[in-house]
Parts: sequence; C-alpha cells; structure tokens
Amino acid sequence: MDRAQKESFLFRSLLDSNALLAFGSDWPVADINPLGSIRTAMKRIPPAWDDAWIPSECLTLNDALKAHTISAARACFLDNDLGSLSPGKLADFVILSTDSWDDFAAEGSASIEATYVSGVQAYP
Repeated sequence: MDRAQKESFLFRSLLDSNALLAFGSDWPVADINPLGSIRTAMKRIPPAWDDAWIPSECLTLNDALKAHTISAARACFLDNDLGSLSPGKLADFVILSTDSWDDFAAEGSASIEATYVSGVQAYP
C-alpha cells in the first residue's frame, strides 16, 4: 500500500527524466473523457477524492495536453498522421466552452460544444 501511495503515477518525475508520457482513455484514475484525465493530471485529484495525490507530481496544462495528443500518437508510431493539427494530418478535434486555456487550467473544466472528425462536424 505504501508503494502505491508514494511511488505510482509519478508523471512529473518521468517528464523531468525526459521520458515520453503517452496518455489515453485507459488511464485507471480518470474517466474516459480526456478533459477529466487532463484535469486529474493537472490537479492530481482523482474523481471522488478531496485531496491531491502526490501533489509534487502535478503536470502543467501543456504537459497534459501533449501527453494526450502528440506524445500518444508518437507512442503508437502515428505522429506523422495524427496528434497535432498540421497540414496533411487527420483532423479530429473539439470546440470547448471556454476560449481561454488559462481559465481551463485554473478551473480544470469545460464542456464540449462541437466535435469534428476528419475535419467534418460530427456533433452537435
């Protein structure tokens, strides 16, 4: 139990050691919604918890976004095809309810206003 509480999901330490963080929907301490995973990585407060878990391991918004996008694509050897909005890459993206990354970083929440798959609006 002590090892799990003090030595697991040490994301900041891994980044500081130049490791590649690749996040996905199977991360066990967050729900399938990537916004929830990003919030958990930034705040280190898993769903239904009151306090941060190993707060020294918090990630910045930028680090959490990279882990869910270009780094995840690179881990799958797909970074030439997806993971960033670049010419020639597949364009799946969402429009969020906030227009400020600073607000999202502070609050850790936003809702999805629209979803685009292959550059075409799929929701709503």
